[in-house]
Amino acid sequence: MRTQAQKKSPHPPEIPETDAVASERAELLTRKHGGQRLSRTEQERLAFLTSRLEHLLPPVSMEELEILLQMAEEAERIREQARDRRQRLGLSQPPG
Repeated sequence: MRTQAQKKSPHPPEIPETDAVASERAELLTRKHGGQRLSRTEQERLAFLTSRLEHLLPPVSMEELEILLQMAEEAERIREQARDRRQRLGLSQPPG
């Protein structure tokens, strides 16, 4: 089942929107920094794509990244504790 965002996306389902937006933006940036002048429409398109990409892939600060890593480590500790508890109690392992 497709999500609402996927239903609205003009991109083929095999190409995620982030990839399509990033690819088009990279093409415009390559032309811009390669010495070609972008038309006003292309400049506006580049600004829109930059904004869209920031929305799709918001920047993550180092502090946020550290918090995410701590959360992942805590989740792993919880999994290990649950596994040890199951073994100690003689319970079967969960599927997967």
